[in-house]
Amino acid sequence: MNFYSDSLSFQEALEFLNNTLNSPFRTPEGFLEKFLTESLLFAKGTYAILVLWDPQSMSYQVKIAPKDPSIEFPAQFSPDNSELNFLIQINNPTILGNYTQDEFNLTSVLPLSRISPRSALIVPLEHQGKSCGTLVVLSQIENAFRKEQLDILAMAARVVSLYLENQRQSQENRNRIQQMKTLIDVSRQINSTLFLDEAVRAVTRSTKELLSLTEVFVFLLEDNRVSPFELQENKYARLSLKLAEIFNSVLPELKEQRKPTIYTNLPQDFLSAYSLSGAGLLPIIYQDKLLGFLVILLPEKKSLLPEELLVAQSLANQCGVAIMNSRLFLETRQKAEEFSSLFEVAQTLMGSINVEEIVSKVLESAQRLVQADEGFIFELVNGSEEMRCIAASGSYQDQIKSMKIRVGEGITGWVAKAGVGVNLAEAELDPRVKQVNGTPVEEESLISVPLKIKDEVIGVMTVYRLGHRPFTESEFRLITIFSSFAASAIYNARLFQNVSEMAITDYLTGLYNYRYFFRRLEEELAFAQRHCQKLVLVYLDLNHFKKYNDLYGHREGDKILAKFARLLKENVRVSDVVFRYGGEEFVIILPSTDALEAEQIIERLHKKIEESFPPNLQVPISASIGYAVFPTDATDGETLLRIADSRMYAQKESKKAISV
Repeated sequence: MNFYSDSLSFQEALEFLNNTLNSPFRTPEGFLEKFLTESLLFAKGTYAILVLWDPQSMSYQVKIAPKDPSIEFPAQFSPDNSELNFLIQINNPTILGNYTQDEFNLTSVLPLSRISPRSALIVPLEHQGKSCGTLVVLSQIENAFRKEQLDILAMAARVVSLYLENQRQSQENRNRIQQMKTLIDVSRQINSTLFLDEAVRAVTRSTKELLSLTEVFVFLLEDNRVSPFELQENKYARLSLKLAEIFNSVLPELKEQRKPTIYTNLPQDFLSAYSLSGAGLLPIIYQDKLLGFLVILLPEKKSLLPEELLVAQSLANQCGVAIMNSRLFLETRQKAEEFSSLFEVAQTLMGSINVEEIVSKVLESAQRLVQADEGFIFELVNGSEEMRCIAASGSYQDQIKSMKIRVGEGITGWVAKAGVGVNLAEAELDPRVKQVNGTPVEEESLISVPLKIKDEVIGVMTVYRLGHRPFTESEFRLITIFSSFAASAIYNARLFQNVSEMAITDYLTGLYNYRYFFRRLEEELAFAQRHCQKLVLVYLDLNHFKKYNDLYGHREGDKILAKFARLLKENVRVSDVVFRYGGEEFVIILPSTDALEAEQIIERLHKKIEESFPPNLQVPISASIGYAVFPTDATDGETLLRIADSRMYAQKESKKAISV
């Protein structure tokens, strides 16, 4: 049945979404290639272009289909490429018709002049307001594209954007685990030797590998001067001596900063001679004492992300431990064991995508890492200042799980608002702590840390010890590091849940979609048969809806569909399930229902339709409804649906549909 227009059938849209979103490719590259080629076939265009932002190269990556050797399209371009920036300038799904008259005169832009586009369909890819690319389908025919095609591609683009964000978060998690493993390896090497040169070699080698650098130096601070820590195999002795001379000239400034710094104020002749853009200076600090700097040389066009600076600073800190190795060997070994435990916990978290399972593992792992007695996790409710408990352990977990608090309320709300963790030795005496109703005041120590994705707080995790058993600063640091893994694991699980829900949800009405209907119907029929119960399938169709669309336009038609969907959801029982079956067609599964009960429900729906839609429309909205009963009318889903459909059409033909 064609429900969009004569040129786009429901089957075409379904095949496109199935071919794209159910792609067998497991790699992002394969998935995106599939999305690009399927979009081209679906839109019936001449060429399709996919532009994606690559944060590693700080440029836009470009894919084109079909691949044509005669078109010299760049595989990537920089953000300042004025000729190609049109590909990412449009922020909303758009159809452009005649390029000879449009402000985007692409026929003058090479290599598009060889394509000679006359119309284009442009769909941005974005997630939570952040652009990650654009899909452009070009045609050599004017007015080649329709709004229905744009809507379907826009829906697919939202799912693809979620997929890309999920892949990015997963890659970040893998990078963090690899970084943590490297830190563990470096820490273990430092703990296995008392020779400073071996420890420094491990630090510099790991820094180069992690950050893809050519050379890294360690400069030690002695007698208020820095000098390179020379290794025999160092081939950059003259370079390191020149750097020492430069840094000594600004040493007071460097000593005052005491934080990771990208230093670009180097002599221009020095930068040109070694093809450098600057140098990164990571202070080597131990127990608040500045011991020197870990210096990383940045080649031209090379930049470091903030998280990469943090990794380098962690390595610089390890170097500080190496310098003080003779006195701090036992403490360093303990840190290595902590990092090893953290790494094992992080690997465990990566093995699950179920939200309930993840939060339970997170809380259990946090308590085990620091031998805490109990704890809880609160999550911010989207778009509000409210926080709800998603995991709790201990004697009063039921009371805590029933609580809802606001940002700024209690120590949990304070941590969420401030975005920083706290380590309280006598928590019961802290004025910020709010007592849980129905629980006694007890002596306890706690660690409470925010769960962050980048700089955004998504929740708070708190662990307790009963009695006067305070947590150490090392344990506080361990939980703080662990919180970043925990936040990513919870966020990814939520993201996967959202993607799964989008795959079975109609984007316009919010109802379950056609694909999920058949799966759910089989489940409900199996349950009804197993428990000897009846089931009713209701089929609904809006009469004259195409005429309404032709008269008032698709935007107004969409409003009618969304309003009708809300009416159905609000006027059925909690156990009933409503689906959008096709354009203006809907179905409802009524479990544990016989024919008499179904007729009462249908009568109520007819009445609500009469009350909800204005009677003075030029094209009156009316509903035709038919139903079939399991097992009276049929014992399988396909036959049940066919009978309900035929009865609906019989009502439509007999003009018994109620008009409003």
